[in-house]
Amino acid sequence: MTEVINESGGSIRLTVAKTGRTQVIPLAAPLKKFLKSKKKKWVNSDVPIHPRAFAMIESTGTTQTLSRQFTELLAKAGLREKVSHRKTASGRKAKRNRHSLTFHSLRHTGNSLLANAGVDRELRKSITGHTSESVHDAYTHLEIETRRIALDKIPDLQKI
Repeated sequence: MTEVINESGGSIRLTVAKTGRTQVIPLAAPLKKFLKSKKKKWVNSDVPIHPRAFAMIESTGTTQTLSRQFTELLAKAGLREKVSHRKTASGRKAKRNRHSLTFHSLRHTGNSLLANAGVDRELRKSITGHTSESVHDAYTHLEIETRRIALDKIPDLQKI
């Protein structure tokens, strides 16, 4: 279940299918603005924000179709190559093609943008829902400029 639970503060409560854990996430300002611009009210209701996507997940029990559709959108936009979804082999013989730009990569991007903006690690873990340090580390990609700024904070040892 996903619902906007607080219109003024703007947060979404959702239950993570993988862990069964309920999480409350504040809305980013652009999403909050978008939701307020719609005539539909999601405040304190069980109405899904995206009814078709919700129905698709409910009927199939998986997000594969949404991921495939996202991949197709990326290909149409010229951001990645078109992918065939036909099965070519099964079991261990099936080679899985990996690409760096997927729906899942949005989790990496979100966490990394927060990290590069200087958002505290514990706060980022709370927002992303990561409970494991190693998983959280895998989702954090620091830009070279962020690392350079950190290194520039080291005092000039010749002046000490």
